[in-house]
Amino acid sequence: GEVLRRKENEFVVRKLIVSTVMMFTIPVVVLFLVRHTAEAMLDDVDKHIALTYAAIAAIMTVIVIMASYVLSAFQEDQLDEIEALDEEDDEEEEDEEEEEDEEEEDEEDEEQDEEEEEEDGD
Repeated sequence: GEVLRRKENEFVVRKLIVSTVMMFTIPVVVLFLVRHTAEAMLDDVDKHIALTYAAIAAIMTVIVIMASYVLSAFQEDQLDEIEALDEEDDEEEEDEEEEEDEEEEDEEDEEQDEEEEEEDGD
């Protein structure tokens, strides 16, 4: 329960809840709409055939919802990988900047040492 309440998981939990609600509502709505439409448009059609069309439409709706959830999960995973690579690049740039700063400091120290040696030599 605590893992689901973490700030970094908020988006994932929200997406899961929305997908779950969609899985329970949209296929049922599609089932009744297609059945009603099939019965109204095809007067001679047996009610079982209209219900079959409706069931097929509802099943296809479930498949679309599940596929969209899976695709969004893959996209999220790819975004996480990209963000991780960006963070690594940022860290490398910071390390390089630190090294450059250290080199500049070392050069300044060497120059000061040389100046002090020249002054001591005079």
